[in-house]
Amino acid sequence: MIVKNSLIDQFWDELSVIASVLILGGFGLIPQVSALTVFSADFESGVPSEFTGYTSVDPTEDFDTVGPFGDVFLRNNSGELEFGNTVALRPTTLTLTDLPPHSSIDVNFLLATIDTWDGTATSCGVSNGPDVFAVTIDGVTIFSETFDNSHCGAQTYISPSGVELARYVNLGFNVGSGCCGPDSAYDMGLDPVFDGIEHTSSTLTIEWTALHKFTGFGDESWAIDNVEIILSGVDSDGDGIPDDVDVCPGSDDTVDVDADGIPDGCDTLIDSDNDGVADSVDVCPGSDDTIDVDADGIPDGCDTLIDSDNDGVADSVDVCPGGDDNVDTDTDGTPDFCDTTPNGDGPGGSSNPGGDNGNSDPQASPGDPSNNPGKGQPPANAGPPSGSPGPGNGKGKQ
Repeated sequence: MIVKNSLIDQFWDELSVIASVLILGGFGLIPQVSALTVFSADFESGVPSEFTGYTSVDPTEDFDTVGPFGDVFLRNNSGELEFGNTVALRPTTLTLTDLPPHSSIDVNFLLATIDTWDGTATSCGVSNGPDVFAVTIDGVTIFSETFDNSHCGAQTYISPSGVELARYVNLGFNVGSGCCGPDSAYDMGLDPVFDGIEHTSSTLTIEWTALHKFTGFGDESWAIDNVEIILSGVDSDGDGIPDDVDVCPGSDDTVDVDADGIPDGCDTLIDSDNDGVADSVDVCPGSDDTIDVDADGIPDGCDTLIDSDNDGVADSVDVCPGGDDNVDTDTDGTPDFCDTTPNGDGPGGSSNPGGDNGNSDPQASPGDPSNNPGKGQPPANAGPPSGSPGPGNGKGKQ
């Protein structure tokens, strides 16, 4: 069995929250709250235009002594006894439009049941009930219960803890008239029935009404106050990500072109090829703009001729990198820049390996001094042959 230490568990829970804030905070992206109050009304300044149907406002009398009621509330006393005429019960309706994307709603309101609500009306010998209070959302009934203030019938509504503010208490209506009965008050926002109601539409219609043998007017009535509509799972930017986990509020979290984990709407550098150059000014999308071997201004990924020595020959087939492949003076297939003998194949540049020292007549006899000055004739600076007279008088010694 694994025993958990509550303090340690709490520490790790808090640490995970801190870590998420720090991580997201590094990008300047702090999660938003997904619960959003889109409507509230306390009727102190009148009835908002979003309400239609029966929308009379009356003083709360002593209801403000038992709960957070204001000076006035919206009181509905429509029914067959209204002004002495037989009229239909009229609901009170709230209509909201243009709601942001969301997943559910909470409906908060205070409820006052005033005077002789008869519950199921089974104990007083008369058929005055049942008196039912009901709430519908977009035409679907989410709450329908009988309420009793007269002890003439059972109340089917069993309020959760904290909901009931007062029961069978005279709170200022029909006091001393001998008519009717006491009052009750409830904080319906604390009833889980009104929390987390599945709802995704951009419009919302809530209807409060009394049903069945509810007689209305001076005999019995009901009122609501502090109405509040809260959206949960709100997705303000409509990207399918609730605000409380939205990385980039106001933009689509699902769009991240460069897959760096930062949605484009909050990304200061959208760089799909990860070369440090923003897509908006990227010369060669999909390749590294910073690699340009031949420095021609065209990144290698988009360069059809990578020619580092600018000789018109691609580096991949360049015979003499760094030199001009097109210059080959001795046409031996080796460009001059890489040729150790660019002007010929032998030492000194001779094109005749045997060497003839300039002899241009192959028919001449090697002994012919006219054709071979190197043989049969003395050198130009040679002295007279041995035994020849010296340069003095041309004669020998007497």
